[in-house]
Amino acid sequence: MILGEMISTVFKYASVSVAVLIGLYASFLGLIVTPAFQAHIVYLHKIQMTWFKDLNVPENFGFLRNQATPFSLKTSDGERLYAWHILPVELYRKHESSLLAEPSGFVSDITSTFAFQLLRDDPDARWSFIFTAPPGPLDRATEFPIIVPCLLDSLARFMS
Repeated sequence: MILGEMISTVFKYASVSVAVLIGLYASFLGLIVTPAFQAHIVYLHKIQMTWFKDLNVPENFGFLRNQATPFSLKTSDGERLYAWHILPVELYRKHESSLLAEPSGFVSDITSTFAFQLLRDDPDARWSFIFTAPPGPLDRATEFPIIVPCLLDSLARFMS
């Protein structure tokens, strides 16, 4: 009799657990069809992904010192767009000692940096602008641009 009661108890708890999981899943499906909840799921704008990381220190995101230079662009309507100027790794390696001598961090005038001058004076340099995370928070944009410049640089070298 004890074995039968034990099996009955286990079955009861298992069925309650399954019912709770099915209920949570059905609730999630019900929420995900509402526009407000969809916006939160897609953009994750209420969740900070860069805890204890400063966007003005690109080394925190896998770049070499002064390979990426944070700056901002002023738009015609008075807004400021935050951006990183990223040097290709090969160009960085050629001028590493000069780049390390420059101060790192946010610059108010990107055209005054040595990294910008390297690309400006190179007739074979290719510029690419990548806009990410349009309505989302700034910290979501840091996941994608780390990979793309490396891929674009490799592709450009492969095709030339």
